[in-house]
Amino acid sequence: YSVDDRRIYVSGFSNGGGMTSRLAIELSDQLAAVGILAGSLPNDTTATYMPTRILPIHLMVGTVDEKIGEVTSFPGRLPMDIPTVLADPHIGSLLQTWITTFDLNPNYTVSDSAGNVITATYTGNSGDVDHLLKFTLLENVGHFFPNPENRPGAADILWRFFESYSL
Repeated sequence: YSVDDRRIYVSGFSNGGGMTSRLAIELSDQLAAVGILAGSLPNDTTATYMPTRILPIHLMVGTVDEKIGEVTSFPGRLPMDIPTVLADPHIGSLLQTWITTFDLNPNYTVSDSAGNVITATYTGNSGDVDHLLKFTLLENVGHFFPNPENRPGAADILWRFFESYSL
C-alpha cells in the first residue's frame, strides 16, 4: 500500500480513546493528529510522561454518555454549555492533564455552537497554529461511536479535523 507517513492519524473510542491518548504521547513524533471519543489521559500522566512533539488533538464526549455521567456531577446529561461542563471537577481535572501535558493555554474559545455540537478550542503556548486541542460536546450521544444518518457523525468531524494536519 502507498501510505503517506506524514499523514498518519489515530482515533479511538472508550478504552480505545485511552489507548489513543497514550499513543498521542508515545508516538507523538509519528502521528499527524489524534481524535479521542469518551476516553482520555490518566490524571497522573504529567508526572511521568511528556510527548516528544506537540500534535493536534480532538477530544469528544456525548452529553448522555452514562460512563461519563457516572463520574461527573451530571449523572443524567451533560449540559450543552462548555463553561458549566469544564467546571465539573472530573472533567476539569482531565482537561487540566491535557493542558499541562501538551503545554496549552488554559483559556479557550467556543465555536461550532450551532445545532448538536459545541467545541472549546485551546491553543498552545508555542503560537504554532497546529498546537491545539479541541474539546467537543455531542448532544444526545451516549456511550457509542456516533454515526447518525441525519447529521455529521464522529468520523465526519474527525476527518474534517485530521485533513488539515501533516507532519
